[in-house]
Amino acid sequence: MNKIEFEKKIYEFEKLKSTNDWMIENLKKINFNEGNIVFTLNQSDGRGMRNSKWFSEKNKSLTFSLLLKPNFLKLDYLFDLSICVSISIIEVLHKINNNFKLKWPNDIYFDKYKVGGILIENQINKNKLEKSIVGIGLNINNSNFTFLENSSSLFLISKKKYKIKDIMLCILEKIEERYNDLICGGYEKLKKKYLKNLLYFNVFRDYIEKDGNKVNGKICNVDRHGFLIIEFENGHKKKYFHKEIKFI
Repeated sequence: MNKIEFEKKIYEFEKLKSTNDWMIENLKKINFNEGNIVFTLNQSDGRGMRNSKWFSEKNKSLTFSLLLKPNFLKLDYLFDLSICVSISIIEVLHKINNNFKLKWPNDIYFDKYKVGGILIENQINKNKLEKSIVGIGLNINNSNFTFLENSSSLFLISKKKYKIKDIMLCILEKIEERYNDLICGGYEKLKKKYLKNLLYFNVFRDYIEKDGNKVNGKICNVDRHGFLIIEFENGHKKKYFHKEIKFI
């Protein structure tokens, strides 16, 4: 397939409940092109996966959504897009500090602290992937997390303030680059980078299964369907989907 160039048109708002919601609500009203963005510095009701909440702080957090049309992807391989976006963000953040990691399935971490998250919502028509709305939230210049446990920001990590829109544009450029890698058959290369940057990869530690059972094992892979694969000390391996296992 031929590489594509994003149309980097930005729909910017003073305040929105959710950038993903706004884009989804306007898909039939506006002819969005691939690479279009909706952006706000004041998101009041952000969402994460499985109806979880994403809290952002006015003028200090980055919240934006990107429209993609990855109809080259098979429905069984939707997690390819998550890998592509995750790696793009990590590569930008590594210019600040090399210790940023990806926490399966969709979070950005620094040490034990959550710094950001990704929410990808797909539009499927006649068993074909038509559009993907990629929502990204990052704590940039936040300094107070008394209401959120185990959270941090670029400012607290680096002791520097950042221009939020500049960070967004850097991420957009990197997503365009890695998205084109994916289009041109570069999944294996992206997957290798993903595992290299995955939090707790190949490290034995404790987890809790959804039935409350405590297990000890190491992350040995994430398959193409997005399942986390954990290997136990006896060599047995088990797959887990979102919310089927908890990190402790």
